[in-house]
This record gives sequence, structure tokens and C-alpha cells, in this order.
Amino acid sequence: MSKSEYIYLIDLDEYLLCRNLAKANCIISPLLIHYKTYKKIHPIYYLDLNKVLFDKKESQIGFSSPRFYYITLANWYNNGLKIGYKENNKFHLYSENEINKILRVAQIEIEFEKIRRKINPLLPSRLSSIFLANDDFDGRTMLKNMFFNRKKNFIIEKVKITHEFLFFKADYRWIEEYEKEKEEIYIYKYWLGENYDSIPSYEYLLEGRIELLSNEGKTKVIEALNNFS
Repeated sequence: MSKSEYIYLIDLDEYLLCRNLAKANCIISPLLIHYKTYKKIHPIYYLDLNKVLFDKKESQIGFSSPRFYYITLANWYNNGLKIGYKENNKFHLYSENEINKILRVAQIEIEFEKIRRKINPLLPSRLSSIFLANDDFDGRTMLKNMFFNRKKNFIIEKVKITHEFLFFKADYRWIEEYEKEKEEIYIYKYWLGENYDSIPSYEYLLEGRIELLSNEGKTKVIEALNNFS
């Protein structure tokens, strides 16, 4: 059983996220929503990982999480679409360096997902989970790095877990090491829950439900939602 309080990054430019928090004060992971509705596991859990970066049909799941966001963009790019972002009501194409980062991160997430399925398919997927962290410098840095560096309008708030369907604690330093050396053993160590060293840097993957704890955070989300009107 996990502890109850963590921190969570809220992208104030994401309408649906702000609406859910403003109206219901909660976020529910895709797996939990899908399972309650259809009594089936979310499609992310049985994606064909050998096709997801290139098959047009596999990208239709959309932006289920910060990590699947990279995979969706990579799929679009690999299928000949131009990808970019909107800023100040103008569309800007991603630079070559940014596209290379998208492709690199997407491939890393595919490799991590393959090993997760080998070790234990009932562990929460990085492609679907809500990502939480401890309320410290490392935790806040980890959450910020999950998004593109163009994400500027966000807050990091304390949340509590109100429903835990699947939960996993991992030392994200293994991901950083894998990016440098591409040693598959690092992926195994991540999913086996091993610490990188004596000072672990944890991230928490949740398939479940969270609620905001602070009134100040709720106010900021409501203000952001009103800006969409």
C-alpha cells in the first residue's frame, strides 16, 4: 500500500485536465476509466509495440499521458505529418533537435514498456499512469522534465491518492542511465524496483484517482479554466 500524499504537475494549458480538477477536484487514470466503462484493460496495455511508432491506427489513442505524448508525435512524424506547437496563437514547427528528442524518448518508452510486459504485465504502464513524486527538489525536477521544455504554464501541487488500482515505485535514475548507455539491464532494474544507489530518486506510477489538497491550487486551476472561455 502506498502512502497517501504526493506532488503532481498540472499543465494549466491543458483544458480537459483543468476542467476535471475544477469541476470534480480529481484526476482519474485512463486505465481506471476504461476498466469501469468497458470492464476491459485500456488498449495501451496491449498495443503492438513493434508497430506503434509507424502504424497510423496505433496513434489514435492520443495523448493519454506525458510519455505517450512523445509516442503519438513520433508516430505522426514517421507517417509524414509536420509536428509542432502553438504559441501566441501561432503554429511553430519543432526544430530538428526537438524532433530528434521526440523520436529518442518515444523509442526509450517503447523499450521500457516491452520489459515491463516481460517482468510483470500487471505493473502500471508508463504510457498510461499518473506520475507522482515526493515533495522535494528531485521530485519537482523529475515532474518538470516529463514535459517538453516549452511547457511554461504549470503548477506543482500536493495531491492525495483516493483510489489505487495499480501502483509502482521506481528509481528514475535508471532511465537517465539507460539514456546514456542503452544497457537493457537498467530497464530490468527499474521494473524490479531496485535503487540506483543509496540516495534513490523515486517516481510513482499510479493507475487510480487523485485529488488536489490545497485551496490555492484549486483556485489557480479554476482561474486557468476561466481563461479558456
